[in-house]
Amino acid sequence: RGYRIELGEIESQLLKHENIKEVTIVDREDENKDKYLCGYYVGDNELALSEIHKYLSKKLPDYMMPSYFVKLNKIPLTSNGKIDRKALPEPKRLSISSKGYIGPRNKAEKLVEKEWRKVLDIKESISINENFFEIGGHSIVLVKLVEHLKRAFKLEVLNLIDLYENPTIKGMADFITSTEREDKIFYELTKEPNPKATIYGVPYIGGDASCYGALAREFDKQNIKVRIMSTSIFDIGNETDGEKMTIEKFAQIRAKEIAGQGKENIYLLGHCGGSIIAVAIADELRKLKVKVEGIILCGLVPIREPNKVTVAAAKRTKFRQSVTSLRNAGFIDSLSIDIIRHFQKLIIELVEFRYRRRRKIKYRIFKHTTTIYNIIADRDPVTYNHKRGHKKWRKFSFNVQHIVVEGRSHYFISRDADKVTLEISKITEMNREEKYNKKKLIRKNVNKKDKAIAEISN
Repeated sequence: RGYRIELGEIESQLLKHENIKEVTIVDREDENKDKYLCGYYVGDNELALSEIHKYLSKKLPDYMMPSYFVKLNKIPLTSNGKIDRKALPEPKRLSISSKGYIGPRNKAEKLVEKEWRKVLDIKESISINENFFEIGGHSIVLVKLVEHLKRAFKLEVLNLIDLYENPTIKGMADFITSTEREDKIFYELTKEPNPKATIYGVPYIGGDASCYGALAREFDKQNIKVRIMSTSIFDIGNETDGEKMTIEKFAQIRAKEIAGQGKENIYLLGHCGGSIIAVAIADELRKLKVKVEGIILCGLVPIREPNKVTVAAAKRTKFRQSVTSLRNAGFIDSLSIDIIRHFQKLIIELVEFRYRRRRKIKYRIFKHTTTIYNIIADRDPVTYNHKRGHKKWRKFSFNVQHIVVEGRSHYFISRDADKVTLEISKITEMNREEKYNKKKLIRKNVNKKDKAIAEISN
């Protein structure tokens, strides 16, 4: 899915646990050559996998959860003082926990259990009350399970976050077969009952609605009165009944959903490639005359606008080239063919969309008066040129604010959620008078030509 896993960050968080004295995290391969993370630790007491996962879930995103943990008396070292990987024992995979075994009771549960055993490579039967993440599952394997279940149940749509919320065989089967099941467009990630603002998030390319989970948990932890809603983008680039789901069509559906909810103080949030899609939703909301208070775009500065040549080059990109690019970028490569192909479709659709939108910008009809808040991590390798690059967002909006937070990863939206939360809370708490004065200042400073454009934009 395009996640970069930083083993050192996982180790750093685990060392803060009171019962862990030493720890090392390594990536291993199973019989199917799929990669997984395994943790080896030294401590006084043996910790249950569920206990460690519960502890880490408050500090790290789900995709950084190791599948296994092994307690050792000491971490084996080579003569050079480095970790001796060959001496680390292979973890034992658990299949039945202390919950006790309850077999599948109907056709749906049997089908789900069958697909679980395929993706987890478990030969024996699995209890319907087992938790997917406690018996070797993790989010990368869950992505594969989504594809398996869609084929098995002949579903057009099945969102990753739905399976996160229903991590047992019983829960998944009940959700899939429920007559009241409704494919959500936006998922509510926070628990704030009386929000003063609502943020609608679009994940990065290859991400899911759950990618803002760490941010939502931080908002709840700090009792910030903001609701975070998030959507999935897996249907972009796919075809249904011969009609392609373009970014424009995707944005129209989301914009109508936002307008239908009738909420006030609306903000849009995007990360990396999702930032471009967030701008597309802003375009559609403007057509519906829905006021957006701010567009928060993280981890991206616009690159050179594509032309016919770059669009054609993107379409010619071969599958093997996409795999090589992902590996060279340091992303996880234990992905199914379906996921990588879909990643490729999304990239092509993004390039095509920017080309289509570029022609509209050329005629000066798609520039926003809503402020764009461009949040960048100071050590993000993707936005190394942010000091000058952020100014390119002025092609999308008359007013752009450049915000830099401390962060060493491209996925700082999860790993430095506390810092991002602080900046977003400042934006959403800005009172109406400040917003009015800021807009007044913007309109005063733009030149005559831009004033004419602003009138057309509004």
